[in-house]
Amino acid sequence: MPCKFALIGTGWRAGFFADLARRMPERFEMTGVLCHSAAGRERAIALWRARIYERLDEILADRPDFVIASVPGNAVPDLALFFAQRDLPVLFETYCSRSVEEMENLYRRAGGARIQLAEQYPFQPMHASRIAVAASGALGRVYQARASFIQNYHTLAVLRRLLGIGMELPLVMAWQGENRRAAPSTRAGGETDLAAALNRWMAEGEYRQSHIRVVYESISRVRRKNTRRNH
Repeated sequence: MPCKFALIGTGWRAGFFADLARRMPERFEMTGVLCHSAAGRERAIALWRARIYERLDEILADRPDFVIASVPGNAVPDLALFFAQRDLPVLFETYCSRSVEEMENLYRRAGGARIQLAEQYPFQPMHASRIAVAASGALGRVYQARASFIQNYHTLAVLRRLLGIGMELPLVMAWQGENRRAAPSTRAGGETDLAAALNRWMAEGEYRQSHIRVVYESISRVRRKNTRRNH
């Protein structure tokens, strides 16, 4: 019997989950889609032939095994709390908070809830191959990894596995440069300014700035420890 899930969101990423249910009906069944915009509802009906939910309580009435929420980050905390209070597992496509205070508040109110985040980049074949080499011992113990791909928490997820440090706090160093010839394109085909995006991310709030600072101090201690061992 396939496991049943309800989908919240009709954007580009949500489409992958809907397509998964279409391609693997023996394993997954999508009970319906919740979207607040008329354009999104039309998209879900036209592309996925999905049943449309108007309200969150309609999802509960269908009794899915879990919910997949592919929504903007600012909508995640309220949804997490809603489903946590009703003991319904939920998989989020993006992170659950934008500040330490927001995360701590969510934990106090929804601690023990079955909430997971979908972080796919370490499992992409290109990255998975690099991680496998780093973990094989062929390079010896890996103390440093550099990356020039994707952004913020996706990059950190890959780098953590390359270093094999689990949830330890690494030293993070970042710099920016500009090469208009190598500027990547967006999904829509236009150019995007990665340096500006990184600057905006770093300046978004105290959480991210303090996170980078704590991370730096932690790995500095690790590095000093390694230096003493070598001498």
